[in-house]
Amino acid sequence: MVSVSLDKSIRIWDIPFGCQVAAYQQDSAIHSLEVLDDGRFATGSCDQTIRVWSPKGLDYTLSNHTGCVLDLKVINSTHLSSSSTDRTIKIWNLLTKQLSLTLNSHKAQVISLELMKNGTLISLSTDNYFKFWDVNNGQLLNTKEIGNTNVGFI
Repeated sequence: MVSVSLDKSIRIWDIPFGCQVAAYQQDSAIHSLEVLDDGRFATGSCDQTIRVWSPKGLDYTLSNHTGCVLDLKVINSTHLSSSSTDRTIKIWNLLTKQLSLTLNSHKAQVISLELMKNGTLISLSTDNYFKFWDVNNGQLLNTKEIGNTNVGFI
C-alpha cells in the first residue's frame, strides 16, 4: 500500500506485517495519488508536477501545469489525466512521457476527476460545474451546473 501526505512524504507499507518498507520525500505538498496499471504510482503536488514512482524510487517527472496538481486519474494502461488549480485537465502519454492533450473550459480550479466505464472523463471544478470529456480527442461532450454546493469529489 502507498500513502502520501501534505507533509511531502510518500510511504510504502507492507500490510500483512504492518510496517513501512520505504519512504520518499518531495519538495512540495502532495495532493493526489493514483496507482498505475503496471504497479507503479503517480503523485501530484503543489510544485506543479506529476511524479511517477516505482517501489524503488522516482522513475520520471511530468510537468506542464502552472498550478498545484489536485487530482490524478488513470485513463488506461498508457494514459493518465491530471487536474490543477490552473483550471486545466492534462492528458499524459505514459509511454512517451509527453503531454497529449490540454482540456480547457473550467473557470476555476479543477478539484476532482472520475472516469466512467464508457471512457468519458468527468471533471469537477470550484466554478460549480461538472464537465464531461472525450479523452481521445479532448472534445467537451456536456456541461452540468451543480449549483452553490460544496461538492468536493466525484
